[in-house]
Amino acid sequence: MNIAEASVTGLFKMLLILLGAFVVIRIFAQWSNNKNIHVQKKQEKDSRKRFEKEKHLKRQSLGKIRVIGKDASNQNDIQDVDFEEVE
Repeated sequence: MNIAEASVTGLFKMLLILLGAFVVIRIFAQWSNNKNIHVQKKQEKDSRKRFEKEKHLKRQSLGKIRVIGKDASNQNDIQDVDFEEVE
């Protein structure tokens, strides 16, 4: 009779340990998921700010002409081609 009682109490202990482990893992998973969501929202917010800033700069410079100076390294990349009319 002592062996049967020990196995029943052991069974309940094991079930409680498994249930506790399941709860701890679930809490950790929710915390980790919330942390990742927070990081993603921050990245999305930063991306949106950069987009809005670039959009604003593009609207300000709409129709304006911008001349870019020559670099010494890019002088050999330019090819001068004659215009020929194709009939």
